[in-house]
Amino acid sequence: MPHSPSDPHQPTQGVISASTRSAVPGQRQFPYNPCVLMLLETAFPPDSRVKREARALVEAGYDVVLCCSKAHAKQADQEIIEGIQVLRFNPATAPITLTLLGGKLKVKTPASGLLGLAKTLHKWGNKLHRQHFGIEQAWAEKIAGLIKQLQPAVVHVHDLKLLPTTLTVLANHPTIKVVSDLHENYPALLAFLTEQRKGKQAAEKKRAYWHSHEANYLPLVNHVITVAPEAKTRLAKTIEGLHPERITVLENVMDMAHPPNHIADPATRQRYDYLKDILQNRFVVGYIGYINNRHRGLHTVIEAMGLIKAQLAPQPFTMALLAAGGQRPAYVNDVLKPLIEQYNLQSDVLFTDFLDAEAFGPFIQLADVCVCPHIKTELTDTTFPNKVYLYGYYQKPLLASDCAPLKRYVEETHAGLCFASEDPKDCAVQLLKLYTDEALRFSMAQDGHQAVTAQYNWGQEKIKLLSLYSELCPQTPRPSRSTSQHAEAPTTGQTRQP
Repeated sequence: MPHSPSDPHQPTQGVISASTRSAVPGQRQFPYNPCVLMLLETAFPPDSRVKREARALVEAGYDVVLCCSKAHAKQADQEIIEGIQVLRFNPATAPITLTLLGGKLKVKTPASGLLGLAKTLHKWGNKLHRQHFGIEQAWAEKIAGLIKQLQPAVVHVHDLKLLPTTLTVLANHPTIKVVSDLHENYPALLAFLTEQRKGKQAAEKKRAYWHSHEANYLPLVNHVITVAPEAKTRLAKTIEGLHPERITVLENVMDMAHPPNHIADPATRQRYDYLKDILQNRFVVGYIGYINNRHRGLHTVIEAMGLIKAQLAPQPFTMALLAAGGQRPAYVNDVLKPLIEQYNLQSDVLFTDFLDAEAFGPFIQLADVCVCPHIKTELTDTTFPNKVYLYGYYQKPLLASDCAPLKRYVEETHAGLCFASEDPKDCAVQLLKLYTDEALRFSMAQDGHQAVTAQYNWGQEKIKLLSLYSELCPQTPRPSRSTSQHAEAPTTGQTRQP
């Protein structure tokens, strides 16, 4: 059955109006909703942080237009999701303008054409603009068109990758405010991923490249948002000209008004019912989230379980690890499965496939203890995984590694225990404490739940977001907006002045 347009919680496809109160193009509206243009280089959904922020702004009366990449060809070009006006395109196939011969020649290049020539020019043109101007050309042209059409009060850029492009486009629009919303320590993340494929030397080059982007562009924005106090401290210390008062921490908390309790996919429901049945007499160690790289630390938990199993033998081993989330075969097959076989845990470690974020809750509730075993690195010492707050909400004691943000949270809230990163012996000691002490588990579960319901929740965090936006967006009239026009190319090579 098609979604009813009257239901604000369901996606609505069709032409997106620029404002719910716009009637005549070009006519000023009194009063008006300030427009926020959000930019997300990845697909939407499923990013829960983006959804929380955009939904909060919509509920506060802002018009929010989110421009993002397409996940697949069949995904709608535009739709409305809980009041968020979502625009999608594919940067790899969107036509771009190549500026050649010192600006004397401009060529509009599609992504397909005669003998693959157009595709080659498209790829070469994007690479050229990225290397020489630091921008993503397809995104630059898309953003320029949206700026002209929407006349936004604020451009809210999620993650670092699109920030140079955005500031280049906005060089001639000094009145538009810019928010840089850093979901990750991007230089550390890209360095880590590069090291997995190309080694440490390539990783250091990648780190330096993105550190330079932070240093060059973050001082030019009006405000920076980070996910943890440790991230704010890092930026304030390393970025000259970026003062702490221009950095707001929005913790990666959950929205208790929208708990992830719904399993919509029939295959996921079938898998859940199966796991619920076979785990009912087991002590379940739960992990929710991606199982894609070594920094997730699941290998430490598996080794710890192996040590505990050997220690408790010949008693029956009732402990089981439930790892629920999308997998990267290389990590699972090359790292985790050999450990499972080594410690004879084939019947004690269970995986699910990819889970929609809305289905996390039921799988967490299957657990007795939940783990966040991240390896301690520059990346994990400056970010905070939102799974930890979900564990607390569902009253599960936490077993976490000693990454700086995790250790701070555990010591502050008493919601669990910490172990030394990548130390399976210490992990086994702490896990065994929780395994054998039901009263300790109960106490920590209650403390974790109290921390989430009283402090670490979106009801508290969104106050900071709305306070920031009330400072950025004075309520003054401006022309109505339309998203039906075609995008124009920006002038490349410019930078925004502070």
